[in-house]
Amino acid sequence: MNIVVGLADVSSRSVGSFNLSIDQLVRIAVPESFGAPEVAKVRRDCEILLERIKGHPEGFQDLVKLANSGDLSAVHALAKKLKLTEPDFAKEGGGCIFLLVCLGILVLAYIDRKNLAR
Repeated sequence: MNIVVGLADVSSRSVGSFNLSIDQLVRIAVPESFGAPEVAKVRRDCEILLERIKGHPEGFQDLVKLANSGDLSAVHALAKKLKLTEPDFAKEGGGCIFLLVCLGILVLAYIDRKNLAR
């Protein structure tokens, strides 16, 4: 089974009077087993993420603003500056941050679906 995460209407550039946007999909193969070592990495990822948020709250606010603007290259640059990349987390004992982000998106989608059903 795969998890598919997508971004839609990401600003790309303007060509003449036309504004272009792109859609991106990422497919993640769900691991057949998710044992204690992976759970420990996800837990460490959560701890690292909390440390980063506490240390740079304004950086996270900027990250959200950039993400909402669709400027993915600026998001990537700021994520590297804030040390929010998979290699950064792996160096500190984590390394499942992409899975953590995907789980967060799934939870938000589930909550949103429940709210729409009301």
